[in-house]
Amino acid sequence: MISIYVAGSSRNKERSRRMMQRIRERDGMCVSYDWIESVDLAHELGLTDGNISDDSRFSIASKDFQGILKSDVFVLLAESEDEQHGVGSFVELGAASMISIFQPTLSIFVSGGNKRTIFTVPGIVEWESPEVDDDRLFERLIEEAEKQAGNESP
Repeated sequence: MISIYVAGSSRNKERSRRMMQRIRERDGMCVSYDWIESVDLAHELGLTDGNISDDSRFSIASKDFQGILKSDVFVLLAESEDEQHGVGSFVELGAASMISIFQPTLSIFVSGGNKRTIFTVPGIVEWESPEVDDDRLFERLIEEAEKQAGNESP
């Protein structure tokens, strides 16, 4: 079973929630960490990135990074080129990129907004789409799950 971390903008968390649900419903795949639960709780309490305590910010960020570390695949659901939110998800992309240097089994996939940074180039990212194409992304995740299942020892 492959473990997948889905990064995306908390302002567009429904897109990430839909992708995580598709992953959960597919045999051979699981979500390594659901960060949306933290965001939902914070919003219920009237908190945002700007007014949450440093201790809480550290705890949430640590859980996100642990989710990336436990992953076989990192997915960035990037926003379109003209959107300026989703900064945290690009920090997570940076963390995944660094981890993939030392853990080459970590694959990185990006859907949408791939020209916002130089770090979405082949060699760092295994698959990317300049347009938001979450259906094609999910097809690639299925292919990756099948490929990794074929590489597992009995």
